[in-house]
Amino acid sequence: MAPSESRPRLGQVIGLALPIMGSMFTGIAMLIVDGIVCGHIPDNGRSLTALGFGVQIWFILDVPAAVFDVGTVALASRAHGAGDTDRVNRVVAQSAQIAFLAGAVVAVFGALMGDHLFRLLGASPEVATQGASYLKMLMIAFPASYVADGCLAPALRSVGNARLPFLCGIASNLLNAVLAYALVFGHFGLPEMGIVGAGLATAISRVASLLVMLVAIRARGVGGLIVRLRGVAIDRPIVGEILRVGLPNLVEQLTFFGSMTAFFWILARVDQTSVAAHTIGARVAGLLLVPAFGVSMATGALVGKALGAGSVDHARHLLRLSLVAVTAIMVPIALATYATSYWIAAAYDVDPGSVLEGYTVSWLHLIALSIVLQGLMLVFEGLLSGAGATRTVMKINLLANLGLRLTLAAVLALGTNLGAVGVWLSWPAALVVQLPIAFIAYRRGRWAVTGVTVAS
Repeated sequence: MAPSESRPRLGQVIGLALPIMGSMFTGIAMLIVDGIVCGHIPDNGRSLTALGFGVQIWFILDVPAAVFDVGTVALASRAHGAGDTDRVNRVVAQSAQIAFLAGAVVAVFGALMGDHLFRLLGASPEVATQGASYLKMLMIAFPASYVADGCLAPALRSVGNARLPFLCGIASNLLNAVLAYALVFGHFGLPEMGIVGAGLATAISRVASLLVMLVAIRARGVGGLIVRLRGVAIDRPIVGEILRVGLPNLVEQLTFFGSMTAFFWILARVDQTSVAAHTIGARVAGLLLVPAFGVSMATGALVGKALGAGSVDHARHLLRLSLVAVTAIMVPIALATYATSYWIAAAYDVDPGSVLEGYTVSWLHLIALSIVLQGLMLVFEGLLSGAGATRTVMKINLLANLGLRLTLAAVLALGTNLGAVGVWLSWPAALVVQLPIAFIAYRRGRWAVTGVTVAS
């Protein structure tokens, strides 16, 4: 994309964002299938409880993969925009190596510490033992998952192809559904393994997804990518750039999880029923924000490409297009969420007229307001991250999560009569401050560094 070429179009943003959204939904679908299958194990719900704890641990252990995702996109998209295919492949090779090593370290940690992690989260000894066995199976696939999700999918996104990871996700889900059914209950001549079988099915499916992705990349030559996983020496400057861009995202993610834990603590002090409502709303919000995350990720890849090609004007135009896109998508979703909040609560089997219903509906109404603002914020984060200015994103979110949101939650919940609603009000209230700060960072333009070197 040279500066003399026509400006990016809205269709480019949407065309890249849609398969990214699809990939995110396939990840969620795999967990849903595991939950459905394990829910039918006749052990009075113990397997399903163990799965619930296991999924939370899985999410936490998967956080470091974001380091390689953000770093790969920032470097590879710039190189692709500059037409430097050799640098794209060097970035991918380095990212794949360190992602694999990080995944292996996390896998060993998870396998050895699984029982302790479950007990730390409050699982009973029986559930912890069962869940740790499930987690050990998942750990088999962590090196492959880190390479696929932290390196290859971002690399493909950087060269404009998000369809391949999406298609691999669909295939992986189908394989997981069949294997989970077979290995959990002992069908098709396979052993009956219970919840351990669900973990093994997921591990096999995720490894298979990586292999299919590698074969497809090598067979089709997607975007000129050549993925080298063996015999490549560590390139310290490139590895240093990947980590410099990616590590602030890790700090941000860990801070987010920490603040979420603090919110649960505050809600538990107010009314434990509000914790159940918060869990329902958080799951709904996670699904509703998938389109915004898709647009944000597409923005990051396209902005990096524009800056690599030397056009700050195109990068700024992409931001405007993405803001329009996310507004057009999120406003109808927000209105529908507000209008159907009682139905959503009923879908979770919440008793009409109960205290839980009141909490859940109040939380859903605030979610409806917040997701539009959060969608806009994610677009600004996409631009800054795609430019490599992840330290700016980290500082803004640390201020929002710790300085604003957590403080507001504590003051409004414990110092006023708002209670749990005060905790939830802190989300849109913090965004009202966070968005102008992000806009100021954008206008200052320190992110607008062209060429293959990312912004500092």
